Amino acid sequence: MSDLSDLPVDQLRQLAKRVSNEIETRRKRQQLKRTFEAMARSRGLTLTEVLGAADAALLTRRPRRHPSGAARTRTRLAPKYVHPSNRNLQWSGRGRTPAWVKLWASTGGSMSALENAAEKLAGTMRR
Repeated sequence: MSDLSDLPVDQLRQLAKRVSNEIETRRKRQQLKRTFEAMARSRGLTLTEVLGAADAALLTRRPRRHPSGAARTRTRLAPKYVHPSNRNLQWSGRGRTPAWVKLWASTGGSMSALENAAEKLAGTMRR
């Protein structure tokens, strides 16, 4: 881990918030585990005996899935906007507007010029 004295105050606050959230989550998880152990004990069982009957696959953490049940995969979109003089600056038109697009528009550049550059780039890539 890096030296905390090098971090700016706002990043330290974010880190402190994340740490306190993690501590609270672990506390709740431990409290719930103790509750389940007490419930099992009151019925003359151990928690291991109760959970041992469960499928092991159900007890492990799995990555979150899309509400439809399908695993989330990101498909790369073709760029809708490309900087005319720097082909590495590309944007699909979705999500947050990149700084280079904002700068382009603020200096009087048109979005149609960026679209044209994207079309030209797509045409050269197909060949």
